[in-house]
Amino acid sequence: MTFRLPPDMLDRDLVLDFFWKFSVFECALKREGFLRTGRNNGAEPDWDRFGSEVQGRFAQVAAPGFAEAVAKLKLLTPQC
Repeated sequence: MTFRLPPDMLDRDLVLDFFWKFSVFECALKREGFLRTGRNNGAEPDWDRFGSEVQGRFAQVAAPGFAEAVAKLKLLTPQC
């Protein structure tokens, strides 16, 4: 699945903010031991193990708007 947006339709600040926060999250995963060996023996975050360990915990979060955000992410997740 590919998405092609003309560059003038992208919010560059929003894109930069997303990638900044995503990279910080990946760094935190690796720092906390959620690692696996990647290309050229480099360290990659182990998303599968992290997902297994946090599965079911989101239902316990009581922060305002959290359940709505999770539902929206599930709805927008591409199905391969």
